[in-house]
Amino acid sequence: MKRFFGAWLACLCIFCIASVVKADVIWEPEDPFFEKHSEECEYISRVYTADGPNGEVIVYKTPESPKVMMKFENGEKICIYWVYRDKNGISWGTVEDEKSGWVPMDYLTPVYDSISFQEEYETEITAQKGVLDEQYKDREIYIWEYPGSENVWAFDTSGETALPEYEKVYRDEEGRQWGNLGYYYGYENVWVCIDEPLKNVSELYPNGAPKHENPTGEKDFGAERIVPVPNRHTVIFAAVIVCVTVLVTVVLLAYFRRRTSKSK
Repeated sequence: MKRFFGAWLACLCIFCIASVVKADVIWEPEDPFFEKHSEECEYISRVYTADGPNGEVIVYKTPESPKVMMKFENGEKICIYWVYRDKNGISWGTVEDEKSGWVPMDYLTPVYDSISFQEEYETEITAQKGVLDEQYKDREIYIWEYPGSENVWAFDTSGETALPEYEKVYRDEEGRQWGNLGYYYGYENVWVCIDEPLKNVSELYPNGAPKHENPTGEKDFGAERIVPVPNRHTVIFAAVIVCVTVLVTVVLLAYFRRRTSKSK
């Protein structure tokens, strides 16, 4: 239960901080493996549900280290910010919870979000650039995770704040147009109701918003659980370092013993 609230709180904090400071900040883990492979990692920032074999998802130290850092029971929420794809084609996501580590993405199911919405309504979303009407300047508008989402944020456009610019448009069952914002003052991949941006959930959906869920189905986990495979070159290098260290130690010990014997 603590992890459930922790994951959601972490993501909520990101949105809250973004809306307050309005700064272009992307969180990066303090992880040696990430620092080494940062250019090979993709930023996603999505919430997932643990859905692994034998009822659990295991978090490892790195995609190349099988050391177990922690475990999640199926159904628990996990926030993933960065994804790394190894040489075998397996995707690994960074996890920050009780400890930090990496988890196979095959054992996670995304919680329905803006990306899920765009995948579901791909054929109904058209490319169309535009800017929210000037009449909404200096007003409080609503930013949505996706049309009909329960995650909605009030945003004050007063002052020198630019109005939202959208690049994609979706028309809902009521005929309302929604614009997709790639980025807007810290918010990424969100939506604004172009026709009625001043209305919140209860006002736009007095009878309740439509429910959305990702397609579900039985997963084929394969014969064996996905486990990190140590990098052969790293292992060899480490072994060489150990051997050299041992050899130098032996030589130094022999040298000092010889000097000690001569002094006697």
